[in-house]
Amino acid sequence: MRKIPCLKIALALFAMVTVTSMLLPVTAQFGDVAVDKITVKPANIPRGKPVYINVTVKNEGSLVESFTVYVYADGLHPPFGDEAVLPPQTVLLLAPGESKTLYFTWDTAGIPLGAYTISAYIPAAAGETDTADNFLKGPIVGGIFEPSSITRWKLGLGSYVALAISMVLTGGIAAIGVFKMLMIEKPLRLLRLFAKTLAKKINKINIFR
Repeated sequence: MRKIPCLKIALALFAMVTVTSMLLPVTAQFGDVAVDKITVKPANIPRGKPVYINVTVKNEGSLVESFTVYVYADGLHPPFGDEAVLPPQTVLLLAPGESKTLYFTWDTAGIPLGAYTISAYIPAAAGETDTADNFLKGPIVGGIFEPSSITRWKLGLGSYVALAISMVLTGGIAAIGVFKMLMIEKPLRLLRLFAKTLAKKINKINIFR
């Protein structure tokens, strides 16, 4: 029986592996990162209070990716292009198919009043061709308003209660002090209310004399 040399067997196996690898389809490696979702709380807030912004990003490519995420708050009032840029955050070694949520806090102290659009952006990964989802415009912060406006409203509700109670219990004497204290809130409305109430009290006193 003729023996086949080991070298010939090795060469034959190498040739078979080479041909097989050439026939198999080659999976292309590509980078693809995306901004998947943006949530904002609260939607309306007094100026100076924080707005909490959550940004979910996803690795839609076939490579492990590290990248930086930028978040913007762009006013819906002129001048345009003066958006606030929040401190960026970095995502490290995000595996293909995985998502991650980043938590941003926007300090609204000193910003102009009004509504703002929140958006997020990721620079394109190496070799990325699908860049349409690298930028996402999120929800609108419907109102950054002056804190004193809501404070006055809350005090105004209490002022009517205090004024009414003092009128009933003291016949208008203590109500004068309450009225002076609250004149800065709604002077005309309170003045009319005080005048009507005081006039009724005076008429009642005259009737019984």
